Amino acid sequence: KQIEEHVANGETVTVEDLCRFPTTHEGHCYRKSNYSSAAAEEHEAKAAAHELLLDGSGTPRDAKTCVFIDTVVADNDTRGPSNFVKEQNNIIGSLADGKAEIIPDLPHTVNNNNNEFHALMEKDPTFRGRQALTNVRVKSIQADITAAVKAYHPHVGNSMERAKCLKQLGAIIKHHCGDHSRCDQVKFCTYSQVKSDHPDWTEEQIREESQKKSKRQKSIMDLSEWGISVLERIIAKRFNAKTIDKIAKCRSSNRCEGFWSELVKLSEGKRIQGCGTDLWLSMVELCYCMSGNQRQNIKKTKQELSELLNVFYTPIKNKACDIMKKKADKDYARKASESGKRKRQMAKLSLDHRMGKDANKSKHHKSEKVPLTKMKKSKVDKCTKCGQHGHKTRECVVLKAPNKQKKQLFDWGGRVVSRDEYEPRFKRHKPRQYDWS
Repeated sequence: KQIEEHVANGETVTVEDLCRFPTTHEGHCYRKSNYSSAAAEEHEAKAAAHELLLDGSGTPRDAKTCVFIDTVVADNDTRGPSNFVKEQNNIIGSLADGKAEIIPDLPHTVNNNNNEFHALMEKDPTFRGRQALTNVRVKSIQADITAAVKAYHPHVGNSMERAKCLKQLGAIIKHHCGDHSRCDQVKFCTYSQVKSDHPDWTEEQIREESQKKSKRQKSIMDLSEWGISVLERIIAKRFNAKTIDKIAKCRSSNRCEGFWSELVKLSEGKRIQGCGTDLWLSMVELCYCMSGNQRQNIKKTKQELSELLNVFYTPIKNKACDIMKKKADKDYARKASESGKRKRQMAKLSLDHRMGKDANKSKHHKSEKVPLTKMKKSKVDKCTKCGQHGHKTRECVVLKAPNKQKKQLFDWGGRVVSRDEYEPRFKRHKPRQYDWS
């Protein structure tokens, strides 16, 4: 409003002038902090842990209303999940050690691997081309990684199955280069399937038959041993012996993403959040009731609301609802099909390219802020200064001990001879005199 008043008076307001306008205004301010919606997530995670475990007065909630989260499924783009788990431990204490665990999101982890492949293609042109990495090739590698991880999902924790999964992940790049010496599992390789079915065939016959059966592109990558090792290190960076058990649980946060997308449609957006009023909270509760269960909860929520409000559907309304449901089911089936997904993907890529967003996309959001190896189980923070639990070292109120005084290397009041000047300085505790002349 202040900017509009200055513009109405004929003044020119530039971006540099925005900082001179105060943020105070009339009425109640619903803005909690100066953080953006992405940065505020890390700080609001602590507040969420407080509200789930403690009431407004700071006392623990009873057994009916107290909520302790033992499994957090999220991507590693922010420190919000780790802050949430740590805050739970700080409130409860050492009794919560090892109770809560952060599990990485499988689709986000695979997409982060793809993003690094695309970044490598932009950085080094030798990895870009028909016989190297392409968009279709990256999608094929993504499908192979997902298939190998999902095959290990029913056997998580088994050392033999873990070794087979890691070996299959290490064979993917060689497989796309035409080298099937590491392809031990027949179900992941068409070449190995044909070879096992026809052991008396030659290599040329097996290659021709596998190309006919394969539904993917017929060309293979032509990379050197160094190029193959670069791509294998990118895959092993995320899918290794330390992280594969968590990733293989195949958890996904797509329901949470769908909840937010539905909430954005019904409210003023994720950044404005309905000014924090009761309308915003009502929209949050409504979207929570309607989300999940493959759109069945939408119908159930509408029925329960109509019964509470004593509003019932007429035969005309029921007929219209049946027509809308038939159309919605048809649209849902079309959008969920492979052709529908492909069309949406191509439309998004073409729109981003025409608007110049594909080149600047990496600057808007920083992915993989937290390494997968840092997503461990919950543990109470221990201060390295005072040795007490419940706070970090930088938050400790204990005074820091004074630094030890460094011992002088020379005695400035005396004299040093040439023999002592060039001798090895392994006796640093003894002062050496200096010749002031």
